[in-house]
Amino acid sequence: MKQHYSVALLVETSSSYGRQILRGIQRFIHQNESQHWIAVIEERDLNSGIPNWIQDWAGDGIISRHASDEIRKEILELDIAFVDLGDRQESGLFAKVISDDAAIGRMAGEHLRERGLSHFAFCGFQNEAWSDRRGSGYQEYLRSIGIEKVHTHFVQWCDQDAKGRDVSEVSLTQWLQQLPKPIGIMTCNDVCGKHLIDCCYKAGISVPESVAVTGVDNDELLCDFCQAPLSSVIPNAEAIGFHSAELLAKMLADQSLRSSIETVTISPLGVVARRSSDMVAVEDEDLANALRYIRSHANQGMSVAQLVEHCGVSRSTIERKMRSVIGRTPQQEILRVRLRHACTLLAGSDLAIDVIASKCGYAHPEYLHVVFKRELGVTPGEYRYASRNN
Repeated sequence: MKQHYSVALLVETSSSYGRQILRGIQRFIHQNESQHWIAVIEERDLNSGIPNWIQDWAGDGIISRHASDEIRKEILELDIAFVDLGDRQESGLFAKVISDDAAIGRMAGEHLRERGLSHFAFCGFQNEAWSDRRGSGYQEYLRSIGIEKVHTHFVQWCDQDAKGRDVSEVSLTQWLQQLPKPIGIMTCNDVCGKHLIDCCYKAGISVPESVAVTGVDNDELLCDFCQAPLSSVIPNAEAIGFHSAELLAKMLADQSLRSSIETVTISPLGVVARRSSDMVAVEDEDLANALRYIRSHANQGMSVAQLVEHCGVSRSTIERKMRSVIGRTPQQEILRVRLRHACTLLAGSDLAIDVIASKCGYAHPEYLHVVFKRELGVTPGEYRYASRNN
């Protein structure tokens, strides 16, 4: 017989990130065979905090994204099962499940480096731990490939009045104007990315030709509202929700686990490339032309022969230039682009695998299985399951 528990979900409904966390929690509830949860949920934003009714609430557990150090101490006094999803401050009072922000930064760095850029920058939010971690991961990746200089700028995020926003915009615009060009900029999230692209547009700085931009969260509505639709790293927020619910269920079943203070980090899924980073900053025109063509046509089933015909130079020339600059043959680059797109669709959509195969340029779904087993050691279905549960 199932045990019944009342669980409060204090997660913002105002952002795509929060809603994806809630979807992951919902998926766990539907799969939970030993417990029945009555979920208490209400409309919230990230600054809502812990509601007053919690102090007198006769519930069993809480999953929360809204926890300052003071509120965490109040929760301790309630002696209730609690999983902390807050990432705005460092804290060691409770078990946490959060995005692997360092991995997000590395992924953004890899994406921008693939554009052939030599100059890089990071724009983050002041006094936000998750933003700092993403910036650190980004800079560590760039240092690992020999790029020491990364320009940085920080702006205020929440609770900013109109005057403060104007000051922030002036400062950001001045910084953008002083940067070497072309340059790749990682912004800590899509809100920051849109703000930066707006400043570029007002200042007459072309995106992506002079400034290539990548955000984080893949908030599709926000990304598409940008003058140049914003490329974005996809955190696995649904997996965060699933793992937090799984952890809370263990605490509800075994009270001794409530004192756990482990931190689980969830890896990002990939990058959705949009126009804000759709550029190739390599000096060789033949190579730049080839790379642009591959990124535009790889998922349409293109061949190396078609690439050579488009570029108007010999196959040996294209082979030599690609090997010397990016370390891959044209065929390897086509495969890499297709495989990355397939991984993104498997992790971030519910499309059938045969549909994904078609969208990635494979005439037969069976060949997608062959490529996945050869390159990643798993089937497409196994990759989808692992991406949503790890």
